[in-house]
Amino acid sequence: LLTTGVFLPWSPNEASELSNRALKRMSQTTTMTTTTESLFTDPKGDLRLSEKQQKKFFRWARPHEIMQMRQSFGVKQQPPAMIQSVNPYSIRQQYVTDCSFIASLCICAAFEKRFRKPLITSIIYPQKDGIPIYNPEGKYMVKLWLNGVTRRVV
Repeated sequence: LLTTGVFLPWSPNEASELSNRALKRMSQTTTMTTTTESLFTDPKGDLRLSEKQQKKFFRWARPHEIMQMRQSFGVKQQPPAMIQSVNPYSIRQQYVTDCSFIASLCICAAFEKRFRKPLITSIIYPQKDGIPIYNPEGKYMVKLWLNGVTRRVV
């Protein structure tokens, strides 16, 4: 996955701006509804699902769409928590085709859980007080190291 794209160098300013915009949007809205003009759209389009993923998943859905679907079934909704807990046992390779990436996530999750050092949670943006938060605009960034250089993956 990472070898197929161009990933620009990490920008702390862009990460901070993304977090500030998300916090502002969350304070302005009381529902999970979002207007389509404010939603982030990747200029390259959605990631393609693998054949195995296509058999299992209906389509890509944004958090607010999932919340609306669940609400239509009568499930009481709270604002989404992007990460409730980090656990290496909840990570599955089932539908992700890069086993080395999944193994790295598992190791980081085990370390974060055991030593309470935020390896995974600290690299996901937007965030508030170092914790990843829901972004009504739908844009998220992950800070990854690729060949020793910090890169942003949107």
